[in-house]
Amino acid sequence: MLKGKEQKTGENNNSKPMGKGFFVVGCVIIYFLIVGIVSAAIHLPVAITKISDNSEIKKAKVVLYDGPKSLKDATDADLEKDITFFLSGHHVKPEECMLLATEPEEVAWAKKDADSDSDQLTIIGYEVPDFSKQMPLSNVDMLLLGLEEVDTEFLLRTFQRKHHLPWRILETKRCYLREITLDDMDDLFDLYNKKGITDYIEPLYERQEEEEYQRAYIENMYGYYGYGMWLAKERGTHRLIGRAGIDYRMLGEEEIIEMGYVIAPEYQRQGYAYEVCQAIMAWAKNNLDFRRIDCLVEPGNEASLGLLHKLGFQETEKINQDGKIFRHFRYFYP
Repeated sequence: MLKGKEQKTGENNNSKPMGKGFFVVGCVIIYFLIVGIVSAAIHLPVAITKISDNSEIKKAKVVLYDGPKSLKDATDADLEKDITFFLSGHHVKPEECMLLATEPEEVAWAKKDADSDSDQLTIIGYEVPDFSKQMPLSNVDMLLLGLEEVDTEFLLRTFQRKHHLPWRILETKRCYLREITLDDMDDLFDLYNKKGITDYIEPLYERQEEEEYQRAYIENMYGYYGYGMWLAKERGTHRLIGRAGIDYRMLGEEEIIEMGYVIAPEYQRQGYAYEVCQAIMAWAKNNLDFRRIDCLVEPGNEASLGLLHKLGFQETEKINQDGKIFRHFRYFYP
């Protein structure tokens, strides 16, 4: 938020069906055919990969596991032995895989033991239309009721969320924005300890408390809403430029999204704030169901006031928020 202080709150074909079973995808970026227990087969693009810090996607293999010959008669031990043998034969590790399950029994096997290798699988449950069995929601990393929004990015991000890998949200000409992780705490504290950074934003908590806050924020804000305050990093060097993003909040009785940013002193007055905020506004327009973005700015924050005017925001009124007076700005999407 541009008021300065961050709130401490907490992605049809006519092929023949290939039968039911597990679909295990190795560490890859490639397309292949997935078919569930449906009357018509469906072409589904799939991309699963381990993401390095620079988010380069590496090619690897795709493998299709169709389960034991008789799922009905298979025991847990049969399934575990069969899938373990299958993965080792293809030199694929469970943590490099995604499981698309169309049967509750498949999910039950994968989740039966939290300490087993099978629990490292990313599990997507597909609840087949007009099929009597319901997929156990609590035991899957993602539940699909349809395939309309399933694409490369959707599957990739499901895999990342399972393994606590940060999403790269967007890129600009000079930098990129990605989610924060607990591994970023040293850089975050270095940023907030720089001169002038906390003039208009709240300081961080003490280290242990801040880590607990960020852990909850990652799980709840990123995990539930899919957006939040992100890290802004320089392309090429991956140096931390600052933080920027959008938060959901209540303003009175109205639900709004609020944009905010903080830029390290050595990167200020070089157009980074404008570049990043402009990209965030475009991202929000394309990805969120809000007609506008709000900003709250403390009256003395002249740099932010000038930036908002440059971005096309219009001031509405002064408001009292959390015991402070802020100038309220709005940007309406055309």
